[in-house]
Amino acid sequence: MERSYIPSNEGVTLGDHTADIWLGVEASSLSECIHRALHGLYSVMSQEFILHSETGSSEMFKTEDREMLLVDVLSEALFLFDSESSLILHPEISMGEGDESDKTLLKFVKAACSIPPEKGGMEVKAVTFHGAELKQVENGWKGRVLLDL
Repeated sequence: MERSYIPSNEGVTLGDHTADIWLGVEASSLSECIHRALHGLYSVMSQEFILHSETGSSEMFKTEDREMLLVDVLSEALFLFDSESSLILHPEISMGEGDESDKTLLKFVKAACSIPPEKGGMEVKAVTFHGAELKQVENGWKGRVLLDL
């Protein structure tokens, strides 16, 4: 069954940077911060998506730092969209502990999608490490990445 998906801009800020766009997010938890970053990425790509089917999926990331985690997740989302016309929805993050502290598990729903022609946005070529940050702050989490257009 098809349904409409409109990315939310709650907790998301976008800012111009030459031919690129800064994507900033704030949230109360790490998972919500990642979720909002995905919404921000998708809102740059289109005002609306049509979802066709959904399946559960997961991806293991080996991360050296939090900034890499944010860039890796958004890069994976961009890859899935470009290669499979799919979106990452409902992300859940599980951080590794002890000897596994450099590993992060991302569980999500993968949704096949299309973009109505009149709703298309900008083409995002890459998510860059330049200026990337993901940090815990007093009220939760804050992140920022640069999207290469």
